[in-house]
Amino acid sequence: MVGIKMRVGPKGQVVIPQALRSEFGIDPGAEVIFDHARGNITIQKAKSNLVAVFEALAAQAKPAKVDICHGVYEQYEARWQRRKST
Repeated sequence: MVGIKMRVGPKGQVVIPQALRSEFGIDPGAEVIFDHARGNITIQKAKSNLVAVFEALAAQAKPAKVDICHGVYEQYEARWQRRKST
């Protein structure tokens, strides 16, 4: 799908075309996020609070050290530290 032109209403509202609402699962009451970069406006479906909570927990979680072959834990720890720094 390329370039669907929509008109902005008097209150600044724009209708999201049905094809895009269906494709991205944007139902009535769904939240969307507007952003801008390099002179363009983007819109994306907001993640549910539950998804955001799990992603935050996953980002903070650190697996417990387990008894595995020498060197494997150190490699895993190094990868974990690289992931945390990004």
